[in-house]
Amino acid sequence: MSPSRSPAHIAIAACAAFVLALAFPAGAHVTGNANHNWAKHYLKQAKKAFFTEAELRTPGVVNAPGNPVDWTKLAGVPAGFADGVDGTGVQAGDLAGSDPGSDQVHWDNLGAVPTGFADGSDASFGMPLVRWGNDTAAPGTTLLYPGVAFGSHYTHPGADELCLAGGDAGESTSAALGDPMYPVNTATPSPPGITADRLVRCAVLLPNGPSFLLWGSWTAPAGWTIAYKGYSMAGHYTHTGTAERHCVDGDDFDAGTAAAVTSMLWYGSHVQFSPSIDYTAETWLKCSLWVMS
Repeated sequence: MSPSRSPAHIAIAACAAFVLALAFPAGAHVTGNANHNWAKHYLKQAKKAFFTEAELRTPGVVNAPGNPVDWTKLAGVPAGFADGVDGTGVQAGDLAGSDPGSDQVHWDNLGAVPTGFADGSDASFGMPLVRWGNDTAAPGTTLLYPGVAFGSHYTHPGADELCLAGGDAGESTSAALGDPMYPVNTATPSPPGITADRLVRCAVLLPNGPSFLLWGSWTAPAGWTIAYKGYSMAGHYTHTGTAERHCVDGDDFDAGTAAAVTSMLWYGSHVQFSPSIDYTAETWLKCSLWVMS
């Protein structure tokens, strides 16, 4: 017997020898004294059944393909993994319904999806836009600030109109130098729902997703949400200070403030001549603002 074996090894080997002795079939050559039986029979079988001390001290292959470690046998598993969730939201059983060909998990089978993503939106925003004729937020948008439309005097050539925020006194000036600006008023004729001789209020909005302005219709492709609809308005064609065309809210036009004495004037736009049956002459120019939320 190897002198390196401890009493524990001897005890284990003795137990193994006893078990092996019982396992030998009747008539097997198990004779002689104890040393003979130990050396020729039991020890030989024990070496086959148990690892030697040298083998136990030699590093082996952990979790080999033929002998994988079961998850339940792991110790010291971090708390973040102990619940069986790797943090991506995929839990046991969530693979049901996935495409077996591409091995992809279907969105409907994800668990613990963050609230911000549960509505199917990544919360990205589109470019800021202006709602003309009303100074509140529209569906699918967030109000950045309310204001009043300002532009050049209707007799002056000048720059485009803008939605000017109120409440800031600005820097004092004694004269209108360079680019004087005036509040925008509606004039006659005005489209349905838009009162003439009223101050044009406005709101700068941040849409919850992509947005676009549709000219000539109140109907958009599927998947879009209407923010507001109305009619196009711009400066009179005989005025020097012709304004850009803007889509003014015709459903919720704010007619609460009377027109200023001197200002930029907006008139309703209309189709004067029809090039084909797809367009109708002498009609107000419809418009609508759409967002994808």
